[in-house]
Amino acid sequence: MKTKFSTKGFTLVEIMIVVVIIGLLAAMAIPAFQKVRRDSIKKTMVNDARILSNAAQQYFMDKSVTTISSSILVGTSTSNYIKKLSKGNSTTIDPLTSDSAFTFGVSNALVGTSAMSFDNEGHLLSTGDPY
Repeated sequence: MKTKFSTKGFTLVEIMIVVVIIGLLAAMAIPAFQKVRRDSIKKTMVNDARILSNAAQQYFMDKSVTTISSSILVGTSTSNYIKKLSKGNSTTIDPLTSDSAFTFGVSNALVGTSAMSFDNEGHLLSTGDPY
């Protein structure tokens, strides 16, 4: 009596090996993707801080003042300086002065709440970020 075995399909061992390989690739790719995303958020914060600093310096020269509220520069319909900053970024120290540092913060699900300090020209001084 001859038994015929089907040669179609994959064995359980072959399927398990493929699942393990996919799992290993995902375990390596997900942390790398998260690091790239965190670095992107950090670079966005640095860029927004430079934009905010430049707008503040321009406002100081235009109006001959040394202290302003960041809300004058950002997001109001009458603002000629900055229409809006990147999503999630906000200044955490108000008012801005022509000769002092300011703190710029971000809050989202990926990085939580993070803040970085910048000088009055928008150069990074210190970081409170978790990366």
